[in-house]
Amino acid sequence: MFKFSRFYASDYEHGRDFVVDLNKFLAALPKGWPHGLELRNKDWLQPEYFACLAWHGVSHVFNSWQAMPPVSE
Repeated sequence: MFKFSRFYASDYEHGRDFVVDLNKFLAALPKGWPHGLELRNKDWLQPEYFACLAWHGVSHVFNSWQAMPPVSE
């Protein structure tokens, strides 16, 4: 499981910029292992993010962090 702390605008201006780098990161992971990713930017929970994870067979890890939507949502 990979846990990414909250990113700020100084790290990535837009979530789509993160997804570009995430795609490169996930492509470099060894195959055959189950991978999960926890993200702490609620506005980045967009179709492009989930499509990137699905393309690489990576699961999103839901969390109960204060700045994230409730897991039930």
